[in-house]
Amino acid sequence: MTQLPLIVVHESVSKALGERYGQNMTRKKAYRVLVGVLLLTVIAAASIWFARRPIADAAIRRALTSRGVDASYSVKNIGLQWERIENLRIGDPKSPDLTAEWADIRVSAGLDGVKLRGVRAGGVRLRGRIIDGRLTLGDIDKLLRENDGTKPIALPDVDVELIDARLLIDSKWGKVGGRIDGKGNLVNGFSGKIAAIGPALQVSGCRAKRVTAYVDVGISNRQPTFRGPLRADGLICNVFAIAKPALSIAATLTPELDRWRGNTALRAGNLQTGQVTISDIAGRVDFDGQANGTKGTAMLSAATGRIASTPMTGLEFDGKFAFGSTASGEGRLTVARLKPDIGVVERLDAAARTTADTPVGPLLRELARAVQRTDRGIAVVADGRYSGDTTQISQLLATSVSGAALR
Repeated sequence: MTQLPLIVVHESVSKALGERYGQNMTRKKAYRVLVGVLLLTVIAAASIWFARRPIADAAIRRALTSRGVDASYSVKNIGLQWERIENLRIGDPKSPDLTAEWADIRVSAGLDGVKLRGVRAGGVRLRGRIIDGRLTLGDIDKLLRENDGTKPIALPDVDVELIDARLLIDSKWGKVGGRIDGKGNLVNGFSGKIAAIGPALQVSGCRAKRVTAYVDVGISNRQPTFRGPLRADGLICNVFAIAKPALSIAATLTPELDRWRGNTALRAGNLQTGQVTISDIAGRVDFDGQANGTKGTAMLSAATGRIASTPMTGLEFDGKFAFGSTASGEGRLTVARLKPDIGVVERLDAAARTTADTPVGPLLRELARAVQRTDRGIAVVADGRYSGDTTQISQLLATSVSGAALR
């Protein structure tokens, strides 16, 4: 009985020590579990990191294969956000649609698959063709369409940076080569410059020599806009020729890239047709076009001109035009003053004969009749139309300096 307290104390101490050491054992087990989980996480992360190249390669190939795109490349480096590939080729290996020395690609993965978010590229060489009035980029078109391939091409929601990208466009009108530098989103915000040259272009019976352009390009709501100068050494058509035409163009494409509209300020040297010369041409042209042709309006003026040796001053033209399979137009030509001299009627008749198949032939013929009735300066207003090789003058009004109307 006297030792009962000792037994109680002993049991109390044992219980306390057991709880203490038990808790330590539990903490040690928890610590070991935590360390194990962290270690497994590190191993898994390291495995994914070291396997990131084949994973990224597989994701890119699936994205290309799902669109039926023929491509080859080599994966150079994989970072946290960007993947560097080199020796990129898209399209037929014998005649690729695109090649690039290098490209940094940013992709994102979600429930709907892998999506391209950004591209930085250098040494790009791009080939395209215009077929039935539409620009096609070969296998690249497949990347610009919806997966079912039934919708027209459209610029994708991708951030792009192009450095020294070279472009070659071939068409039935001729070849155009150029360089593009710029960056931004292809839906909204892209900004850059295009320098282009077409050694010889031909459309609707007209030939343009050495056409050059240096324009700013911007994209808003998937609609590219081009602004800047466009020049040519000369424009030679079936019935006239223009020396050194220069345009300051502002044009916008639709999101489907199959229609264009805009305007341009125009300046040119001489316009020559038969014995008619018009000098220092300036004005404005508005246009709207699509695959089957372009139409628009023109308001032009010229300081001086000559019919053979007969001088003209204050020339203006206001009319419409259309270019498609053939060229056509209609409008009003005004000459503020035509000053006849001795023999002007004979020269007008001669000029009318040499330009009989041109838009001005009938005008000169009627003008010669009017000038026969006055030997003083006259003002001329002529309305007419031109289509293909046919010209019609619907009205000609010649007014002498004295005010008499000669019809």
